[in-house]
Amino acid sequence: MSNYIGLNVGGKIYRTSRTTLTSTPGSFFNLILNGGIPSAQDEQGNYLIDRDGDIFRHILNYLRSNILVLPDGFNELQLLACEADFFQLDTLKEEVLRVVHQIIGLNVGGKIYQTTRETLLRAPQGYLAAIVSEKGLNMARDKDGNFFIDRDGKLFRYILNFLREGALILPTTWNEFNFNLLMNEATFFRIPEIGEHVKSMNNFDENRKAAVC
Repeated sequence: MSNYIGLNVGGKIYRTSRTTLTSTPGSFFNLILNGGIPSAQDEQGNYLIDRDGDIFRHILNYLRSNILVLPDGFNELQLLACEADFFQLDTLKEEVLRVVHQIIGLNVGGKIYQTTRETLLRAPQGYLAAIVSEKGLNMARDKDGNFFIDRDGKLFRYILNFLREGALILPTTWNEFNFNLLMNEATFFRIPEIGEHVKSMNNFDENRKAAVC
């Protein structure tokens, strides 16, 4: 009996070892390889599995390393959890759902942002902290499950980066109008520290101009 197994998952071909596939007792792969459930094979002898072939890459990598590693920007966690459930990989499903609960999707004026619950809680009295608590349970979401916030999506990047870095980094070309727009957003999101940073930047700029004169 060969230790190498071919799998045709939704039209995508994978090759791996029997040892890898049977590393989780009671899984779908244990059952199919031990004759516990009916199986079909394609012309090349690969086991036919009618599931998502692209997502299966992450299933197989988990079986190989027993570690969940996903690419940056991966946004199909719910689908991955569904596939893990089908393949009866309970530990993987639990890990994926843990990540789902940590990552928060925000749709701000049509622009999509992804961040962590920890980041949003850095302003504990703010609007964003409230939506990841029980207060946000009834908040509107878009079709992909992102919290919908009807604010300026472009300016929000500076709000979010401030929470991530603790520093306000703004374009050098900004004028008073841009600063006022940002301060208005900071007021809505209840993050007064941003307003304080903007005022400090304005004071610095005024002092610099006065010194030049």
